Amino acid sequence: SAPPTSFSVDVKPIMQANCASCHGWSTDYQQVRNKVDQVLDRIQRPSGTAGFMPQGGNPLTTQQIALIQKWKDEGFAQ
Repeated sequence: SAPPTSFSVDVKPIMQANCASCHGWSTDYQQVRNKVDQVLDRIQRPSGTAGFMPQGGNPLTTQQIALIQKWKDEGFAQ
């Protein structure tokens, strides 16, 4: 079976590429774990609506969003 989705291998690269330039905390495991519901809410909003992230950037792909959700669902492996 496949290893669990992990922050360091799967989630952190997404956060570094799309979030860290504005949100420095977004590459810190504990910070992202604590704010994962907020992150998921913001990245799933329609582009151009209030609170959409990444602001001024391209929306994350469906696969990237699913990977962050899977990380949460699997219990936040580091």
